[in-house]
Amino acid sequence: MAMALFAGCGDDSSKSASTSSAAVDKSSLPKDVQEIVDRGVLRVGVKNVTKGFGYQDPATGEFSGLEIDLAKKMADHLGIKVEFTPVTAATRTALLDSGDIDCVLATFTITDERKKLVGLYDSILYGSCR
Repeated sequence: MAMALFAGCGDDSSKSASTSSAAVDKSSLPKDVQEIVDRGVLRVGVKNVTKGFGYQDPATGEFSGLEIDLAKKMADHLGIKVEFTPVTAATRTALLDSGDIDCVLATFTITDERKKLVGLYDSILYGSCR
């Protein structure tokens, strides 16, 4: 089962470096998180078309938004770099399953079926349709 908290590969235009001297105590990390720390890069799947949440500027390739900021904070906490990979509803689970990304920080409706496929955490955003 893939971790829904950690994931994503990208070319140089999708990378963003992030380091911190206030890294977490690495002796207490779960095995899968320790593997990410040992690699030195947190690979995160993000949407790249939603300004304010996960957006990639087509002119610069830079990522911005809440989900990007959260990913950078996670990497800072671990004392490693972060790398972003754009995901869609159709690609995010496959990218997690393949190990191309460590986690997804993007809109991801929690369903019983998805809970069987990936590890899901509490939502930071709730919405509804009329």
